[in-house]
Amino acid sequence: MNDAEKLNALIEKNDGLILTREVTSLGIHRQTIATFVENGKLSKVRAGVYSTPGSFDDEMYRLQGICRVAIFSHDTALFVHDLSDRSPLQYTVTVPRGFNQDGLRRDNLKVISIRKEWHELGVVIGKTMYGRDIRVYDTERSLCDCLNPRNQVDLALTTDAFKRYTAKREKNIPKLMEYAALFGVDKKVRTYLEVLL
Repeated sequence: MNDAEKLNALIEKNDGLILTREVTSLGIHRQTIATFVENGKLSKVRAGVYSTPGSFDDEMYRLQGICRVAIFSHDTALFVHDLSDRSPLQYTVTVPRGFNQDGLRRDNLKVISIRKEWHELGVVIGKTMYGRDIRVYDTERSLCDCLNPRNQVDLALTTDAFKRYTAKREKNIPKLMEYAALFGVDKKVRTYLEVLL
């Protein structure tokens, strides 16, 4: 299979939205992208992101494609995990402390910074509403993050998320309590669990 065929397969697999990072990871030469752009098969959305004419824009996938360090978190993660019906007006991401946030803020993201050693803790692969893979914190980590008073997550949203979580079969209470102790919100988590379980 030549580079053009590989790129066509990737475009089809991703429903017309591709990232340069994915293309190069498959060993496809970047010049192939340029050729597709010249021929009108792709257009540049922004640096590192290309789409076919008429394809839909998957904003979460595109934003994370631009900045792989950013992990969807807090209210956004609750939405991804179906613990909230409220689609975020502004996506929330978490980055390690010291990371330059200017570009993310220009993209209208709410940015939370945390200790580097906590940044990758609890990362799972979630799906955008269009079925594309994104990095997001797991449900237990997300619930604990929402209880941190510095993060200013709506109380009603958090309460609803805990109700949905405790009603699920696939909950992991020991993991939730482990995160809660680590992030210093164990008393708050216990209060929710005492009421809801």
